[in-house]
Amino acid sequence: MLPHWSKMLMTALLSAISIILYLVFRTRARRDIMIAMLLCTVGDIFMTDTFKMGDVSTYPGAAAFIAGHIVYGICFMRLAKENGKYINAGFFGAIGMAVASVIAIAVCAFTIPPKEMQQPVMFVLILLYTACITFNVVGNFSLAYVKRGRELSWTLPISITLFYLTDIWIFLNMLNVYAELQDYVWFVYPVAQLALILFNSPLKKTPQEA
Repeated sequence: MLPHWSKMLMTALLSAISIILYLVFRTRARRDIMIAMLLCTVGDIFMTDTFKMGDVSTYPGAAAFIAGHIVYGICFMRLAKENGKYINAGFFGAIGMAVASVIAIAVCAFTIPPKEMQQPVMFVLILLYTACITFNVVGNFSLAYVKRGRELSWTLPISITLFYLTDIWIFLNMLNVYAELQDYVWFVYPVAQLALILFNSPLKKTPQEA
């Protein structure tokens, strides 16, 4: 099991990188990504129960991650719009991913009942959270589609898919499915976040900002 300090160090370093990139390049997208990463770090602090609040820490942690996903999504949707349009093949690909994920989670929620949670309530909460993640994925996939073949566009779907899968992984752990593998999320999640904050935003100001 990874020690708590190593998880906090990883998320702090990711936030530090996002802050440095914003201070160096000063673009609107870099600002949005910095805000999203800081929100995710707050989520990490609560979701790992840093303050010893028990199950209560899940709620502020989830709220911070939801806000982070929304900020990421807005950023990528705006970049997609500035590069072309955001209703495209990437948009529908993300929706398909969400539908498949919800079905998988529903099967787990209602066939493998957790001992400490009400399955219908948990499923509704997961459904709302999945909608926010999907908004992030929609923006990212749409941006990747309109930028296809240029500016490291291949990193966009890879990074956001890893991020998406780690969240689904966490949901399954909350439902006591493969809970023994929860710690391994930290070998994938930082990689996904690092790719998001490094490669998924232009370093120069867009024509709209100039």
